[in-house]
Amino acid sequence: MLSDIEEMFGINDIEIIKNSLGNALIDLDNNRLSYIEQTLDGMYIIDVEFDGIFEKFYYVSIDG
Repeated sequence: MLSDIEEMFGINDIEIIKNSLGNALIDLDNNRLSYIEQTLDGMYIIDVEFDGIFEKFYYVSIDG
């Protein structure tokens, strides 16, 4: 996820990213985390697909 955010927003400081993402909406039916109120720019929704009990993370989608 870090490399996707760095590429899209030019930010690589983990603390800034962590604070900017805010709380995620967790969709257990679709194995997806959605950051809809992120403050990196406020225009995009960041989705992360996962498996298990957050054991593996597969795909990051930045949509806006």
